[in-house]
Amino acid sequence: MAGVDPFERFLCGIDASGAGLDAVRQTLAFSRPDSELVLVGVSASHQASHAGMLASHAVETMEAEIRAALDDAREMAGRRGETRFVRGRPEEALLQIAAEFGATLVAVGSHERRRASGVLLGGVATRMLHDAPCSVLVARSRGEVEEFPRSIAAGVDGSAASLAAAAVAQELGKRVGARVELVAAKGGGSAEDCDLQAIEGSGVAVTYSEAKPLDALLEAAQDVDLLLVGSRGLRGLRALGSVSERIAHQAPCSVLVLRGAY
Repeated sequence: MAGVDPFERFLCGIDASGAGLDAVRQTLAFSRPDSELVLVGVSASHQASHAGMLASHAVETMEAEIRAALDDAREMAGRRGETRFVRGRPEEALLQIAAEFGATLVAVGSHERRRASGVLLGGVATRMLHDAPCSVLVARSRGEVEEFPRSIAAGVDGSAASLAAAAVAQELGKRVGARVELVAAKGGGSAEDCDLQAIEGSGVAVTYSEAKPLDALLEAAQDVDLLLVGSRGLRGLRALGSVSERIAHQAPCSVLVLRGAY
């Protein structure tokens, strides 16, 4: 059965930090002329209650900054797509709009929180990785953003999800002119970590590493702009220990976690 094209309908979360603009810039690099785009700015105005008598001014300032960031994002996108300004908890709002829009990829900027902090504080990127119904891009800037992505790596372990990630990486590399490397880790210690027979049978050309999967992919991430990993469909608390979720938080480059892409 055919899977989902991750580059069909993009949703980008925008905040006042500037990290959302990295997400927009990078999704535009992925997009095609027929790709759809929605830019979503969320005001967490409930947080201003902690400001007491200054709450009204805090909300006005926060919302003005988010609206300005939305304007910048739309300008960056060449006034393509739709912009939405909503109020509420950012993670809940993005999940709801992703479902309504039928997003095939949700993109958020990274605020460089460590994974443990993201889990404890309910960070937006963490929540998207756990619960988004589609592929997720955690965007990080590494300089020379106009040329993103110049290089791509993808993890391959023989599973259907990883082979799908390899196919998407190769297609994207051809489309944007980026170097692509497929990495298979042999150091996991079990057939579930790396199915060598399935990899060989697939016909894809991979670079083998003797390291464990997480270590091998983090090493590959040091020298690329974008790392693709396939998700095996874990959600919520079950996703906490997954390699794809840990990679997305720890890699120094942007990470695209693919769900249902074939």
